[in-house]
Amino acid sequence: KKKQLQSLYIYIIGRINDRVENTQERHLLLLVKDLSWFYLKRMQKDVQNKRSGSFMVIQFGNKYVEQVDLGGIFKQKDIKESFPCKSDYFSIPTISFKYENSIRSKIVNYRQTHLEGLDHRTMTCECSLKPLYVDNYHGHIATGNLNLIENAELRELISKGLNHRDQVTPNKKRAYIDIKNGINEYIKKMSKKFKKPEVCFSEWKSLVLEKVWLNLEKRKKYRLRLCVDTTA
Repeated sequence: KKKQLQSLYIYIIGRINDRVENTQERHLLLLVKDLSWFYLKRMQKDVQNKRSGSFMVIQFGNKYVEQVDLGGIFKQKDIKESFPCKSDYFSIPTISFKYENSIRSKIVNYRQTHLEGLDHRTMTCECSLKPLYVDNYHGHIATGNLNLIENAELRELISKGLNHRDQVTPNKKRAYIDIKNGINEYIKKMSKKFKKPEVCFSEWKSLVLEKVWLNLEKRKKYRLRLCVDTTA
């Protein structure tokens, strides 16, 4: 199945690069490309999860999370020695960040269209109010011209692409909580795997969190740089 998806994805990319002029056909190709890529990435994550149980998943709440040298902390001698399970493999977990959803899920409606069986031939719309962007083939708006969007801030946001994620104001306390939650979940997983009470990990957890906070305290404060197109 994976090889078939890979072949399909490569074929679709080639068709898109051929500069298909038919608007409807091009949209279908882009849809298939996005869906193929989505399932290929999901398959890759499933394989990674099967290969290793040492992944520690941290919610990427803001940029301070990645500023903490978690890998370096877990390799320190006192941290490794305080880990209650005698395993170098699991005492140094592989850090994996979990990101918020991109704006794609808030804009496109592939799933809704599929589940509800929406049909553009029977739907009511307001496409006629913007005749400049209406596709002559099916009588509805089909365009990549972002001038269609009247709100300047929304237009600027969408111009960043569907894989864009909104930036969150950097916050050290929020980053600390996200890392702490990730450690707690890892402890639950290790407790179950090695059949040890979670309390056995208390010393290890305290040492790690102490070093995490000291690491965060050393980080410089910085602000988000917002560039918004305010032109009409």
